[in-house]
Amino acid sequence: MKRTFLMLLLMVLCSGAFAQSDSSNGPLVIGDQKSFKLSKDQLKNDYILHLVDAYKGYKIKSYQISYKSKEKGTEFMGPYGINGNSLAVGEAAKIINEAQPGDRIFIEEIVAESKDANKPSMKFAAAIRVL
Repeated sequence: MKRTFLMLLLMVLCSGAFAQSDSSNGPLVIGDQKSFKLSKDQLKNDYILHLVDAYKGYKIKSYQISYKSKEKGTEFMGPYGINGNSLAVGEAAKIINEAQPGDRIFIEEIVAESKDANKPSMKFAAAIRVL
């Protein structure tokens, strides 16, 4: 119940942020903005999650991906846990391939670990509206 509430809250917050986000060109860069408007071609052009330069010493270790289809109303798929930083594996690849204009993709619990053992792990989240 708590997880469902948090997912719904994130969807509501992100849906308002989509109107404020400019269309992003190039790779999906995590850390500098929380919402993106990307075409399916842009998503398929670079299947790797990247961190902004400010987190140069960090590497994405895992994330969770969820999907909400515009056509299916309130039906929500996920979250699916993925190891690594690739969107071309497992359920992430399936979601990217099935995404249609107006659909929303949520990438949450993005865990980035530092090469320096003294620095703590960081967590990020991002939302994508498919154009």
